[in-house]
Amino acid sequence: MNKILLQTANAIVANLANTEQVGLFDGKIGVCLFLYRYAQYSGNGIYENIASNLLDGIFGQLKPDLSPSAIDGGFGIGLGLTNLIKDGFLEVDPRESVFHYVDEALFRDVRSPLMKEINFPIPLFSSGMYLLSRMSWRMDDIDNVWIAGMIENSRSIIASGINNKRKLKLSLLNSMLYVLCGFYERLEVNKIGIRKLLNDILNLCIQSIDEGEYQDIDIILLKQLVEKNQVNLKVISVSVLEKIDCLDCFVDMDTLDVWYDNAWWGILYNIPILRKLSFENVKIYIDKKIQDSFYDISMINSKLSSVGLWLMSK
Repeated sequence: MNKILLQTANAIVANLANTEQVGLFDGKIGVCLFLYRYAQYSGNGIYENIASNLLDGIFGQLKPDLSPSAIDGGFGIGLGLTNLIKDGFLEVDPRESVFHYVDEALFRDVRSPLMKEINFPIPLFSSGMYLLSRMSWRMDDIDNVWIAGMIENSRSIIASGINNKRKLKLSLLNSMLYVLCGFYERLEVNKIGIRKLLNDILNLCIQSIDEGEYQDIDIILLKQLVEKNQVNLKVISVSVLEKIDCLDCFVDMDTLDVWYDNAWWGILYNIPILRKLSFENVKIYIDKKIQDSFYDISMINSKLSSVGLWLMSK
């Protein structure tokens, strides 16, 4: 595996000039995460220096009008920074300006980011996911107003779906399920209310599947989220799993193409996209992807970073 990771790291560095965006799925913060962790993994400080310079460039690109999305905006950057701090790569007080633009984009008005993102092609509860990542690092810095706002916004969106005022895509429902399960585990208050919201979300997931409001990766993530949280989700989770098992065109989650194209989703939700892994097959696959990278020059770094992070986690 060391050879695969070295090849991946060197391919990323050689192509660094073509990584222009700042986001997690498609840009520099995702590459930073990989390079910092690979520097630690390999003991080679050169990669840490490259990552540090790249991070300085990210700070220079931050703007007040950040998109909230995990894919290309504020949440992805905030998650990356939080992980770098948790892993000891950065020593930063959250009250410093490093979090300023992200907090402004996602917490200044906790309702606006969700209402904006709900109309995105791939909507997520990015503000809630970012808050959850911050809670997993240090609860002392979390304002209870943020938590209450996230729960209330969830309740409002869920009600609009139940009342058929808005069609909710499965990507959004998955992210809400993830956030509220995290709140349920961490908070000592409002557990009955959160449990009801979780049950409502599962019912809406079934409705979303019936209406075709999903991509294949959404089904994979939902199945894994439900299985991971069955103790909290109780009876309705069985109905969701039965619905998934009845789908005719369910994607094979054990193919390398699915893993390569969706590894960031697995990292985001801390869920294994690929259950079975042959390192020899991975080596051959990555070799080919690097050789063919001129066909995908703008995205190769992001995808290689995600699979590299996944490999190091193993």
